[in-house]
Amino acid sequence: MINCTGCRAEGVKIGHWSECKIQLCATEKGFITCGECPELETCPIVSFVHKAVPEALENLKNLN
Repeated sequence: MINCTGCRAEGVKIGHWSECKIQLCATEKGFITCGECPELETCPIVSFVHKAVPEALENLKNLN
């Protein structure tokens, strides 16, 4: 279980937000969130989220 409402939403973030691999990768590439990345659908870093919560991928794709 991950207690995080996501990068774009107000609310709960994971306790180690500054160490979040997803957030760090997006920042390093100059994006606010991974939803802006052209590699979103094939990303090995965030793929575990897409597998567990398929609607998360669709939500991210629809925000761009």
